[in-house]
Amino acid sequence: MPDFIRKTEKVLFIMAWAALTAASVYLFYRQSVPTGVTGEYAADLITHIVWVVNEEGVIYSLNSLVFYLLYWGFGNTVGIAVFMGLAESATVFVVYRFFLSLDEANGCKTDDDAKMLFRWYTIGFMFIISVVLPFVFPHFYYGNMAMNSWHNDTYITMRLFSVPAFALYIKMCRSYKEGIKLKDWGAHTLLLILSTASKPSFFLAIAPVALVIFIIDFICNIKNFSVIKRIILFGTSFLPAAAIIFYQNKLLYGDDAAQEASIVFDPFTVASINGNPAVKLGILLVFPLIVLGHSFARVRKDAGKYYWYILVWVFWAVEMFYYMFLAEGGDRWHDENFSWGAQFGNYILYMASFYMVKEILKGVIENKKSGKVADRKDVVFVNAAAVFFIYLTAVGGLYFLHVMVGHFPLF
Repeated sequence: MPDFIRKTEKVLFIMAWAALTAASVYLFYRQSVPTGVTGEYAADLITHIVWVVNEEGVIYSLNSLVFYLLYWGFGNTVGIAVFMGLAESATVFVVYRFFLSLDEANGCKTDDDAKMLFRWYTIGFMFIISVVLPFVFPHFYYGNMAMNSWHNDTYITMRLFSVPAFALYIKMCRSYKEGIKLKDWGAHTLLLILSTASKPSFFLAIAPVALVIFIIDFICNIKNFSVIKRIILFGTSFLPAAAIIFYQNKLLYGDDAAQEASIVFDPFTVASINGNPAVKLGILLVFPLIVLGHSFARVRKDAGKYYWYILVWVFWAVEMFYYMFLAEGGDRWHDENFSWGAQFGNYILYMASFYMVKEILKGVIENKKSGKVADRKDVVFVNAAAVFFIYLTAVGGLYFLHVMVGHFPLF
């Protein structure tokens, strides 16, 4: 590819990122001040700010602490809007790093073409909201299996820290029995703390998955003291975040909690709000299952290489179990908080699925360069996936424009 095209692409990417940052700061500022119009710029942000500033509740999240400091530092909500705008746009870079980490997990070098594809993947994943079928569900967001949100500030910051935490876990999970780098352990611990302090959704799924893997590895290496030590060391990176969970749980569900709340086994109740859960789940899974089917032989042949892809599916299944079978009782039932983990699980599953598309595309390109005839099924698959990605980005972009002009975010 000519150098001027590569330079132009990078300039366009920077412009797109700058526009996203500016638009996000504007949106979050409008969400952070009362408008007096029902539904206009409606979001959780203004509620969280008022709750902290008026000291009606205790500080139990990273956002509430940051909002408290910024509000009293600036005397208004401008600092909060800038913080949230940067949290949104900075996610572009952690998503980009996530794709690079999958190349590292696969043991392959990321060439310039792949980096260009990953950059535009990241822009798309800032807008992808859901698979919208107007004749099935009338809304962009509510009633669909969403992957993104601009009305919940804690989800945005949780996602910012959870994506690199998951990428680092994938990296460490593959090699920790041979050795653990102190900087990786420290970064993983810190990211889990920040993610959980924002919203516990990611930790509640990755912790049990990691625990099962630790137990299996412990049993398989019971006579190898060096490996056992590393298993324990890796496991300790989860402990500070677990402590945060216990602290939050005591505040929200303890005897002295401000709200009467609990966690109950309540199958399909939350998932049934505004739509049949089987239909919603079916629509969401069409694309990932097609990718899985197309890649199944590749994954089965080299499961060690694609262990991360299996891990993504397991992680998603745990998040979906919470969403489908659990609910909060008491005053917090209407909050539907287990849906946030499902959103993030969907987000990760689609990222992994589009990475597998990249793997198929790589094979097509290599065949072309070597003079071989590319598999027709691969060519059709890659082109169909590209069209679908453009569709998802366009639909999400349209939804973002609606939210930008003040339309109710759940419509």
